[in-house]
Amino acid sequence: MKNFKRTLSVILVLALALAFTACGSEKKLNGTVDELKAAVSAVNAEGELVPYDEDRLIDDLGIKSDEYSEGFYLIPINSAGVETIAFFVCADSASADSLKLKLETHVADVRNKQKDYNADNYQVALDAVVVKEGVYVYLVMSPAKDAIVKAIGDKLK
Repeated sequence: MKNFKRTLSVILVLALALAFTACGSEKKLNGTVDELKAAVSAVNAEGELVPYDEDRLIDDLGIKSDEYSEGFYLIPINSAGVETIAFFVCADSASADSLKLKLETHVADVRNKQKDYNADNYQVALDAVVVKEGVYVYLVMSPAKDAIVKAIGDKLK
């Protein structure tokens, strides 16, 4: 019984240590959202990007302005492609979960629409990523996905 209590105590101490270590590893944005926007715009695949405004985010994706404190949702201005780059700093973890689900739903919709319509766009949609890291949520759906994800990773440390 004494060994059981000692083993249990050691396990609890290790679990607490692991929990405290994990809490300290939350990523932070290195720079501003505008600097990140410029970095991803510089490596996107389909030319000049334009932002969605708040009304379009609500109407098209169900993303409300109270779910995030700042961010962007960019699409190409002169392209028939599906390139979409989004990054949001959410109000809290629950908002981040909700926003991630909305972006994943959007990607699924694009995949369904492009499947029998445009093979190149369909492949870009298949390769898309939606990531939540703490209160940060981002979507990268682009032929230049790797370069854009790297640009975000360089700013989110």
